[in-house]
Amino acid sequence: MKKIYKNYDEEFKKRAVEFVYSQEITIKEASKNLDIPESTLRDWCKKYGPRSEYYPNIKAEDNQEIIRLKKELSRTKEERDILKKALTIFSLNK
Repeated sequence: MKKIYKNYDEEFKKRAVEFVYSQEITIKEASKNLDIPESTLRDWCKKYGPRSEYYPNIKAEDNQEIIRLKKELSRTKEERDILKKALTIFSLNK
């Protein structure tokens, strides 16, 4: 059986990498969503990601700060949702 290789244009590759970095998902999850082999997407992230020449204004430290802030935002949203549920429960018990 002959293996079929897909060709992707540069714009698709860059947008796929943008998708990985803009969402809070792993490369594995993104590769499933985009129907791209995980190793291929990982290579694109190395080539087009924040540490490459395509993102000259983003330093490694800045990228780490962005990741930290995304995690903090996610945790804060979870806490907010818990408080909303608690408020609903206490409102029903009056």
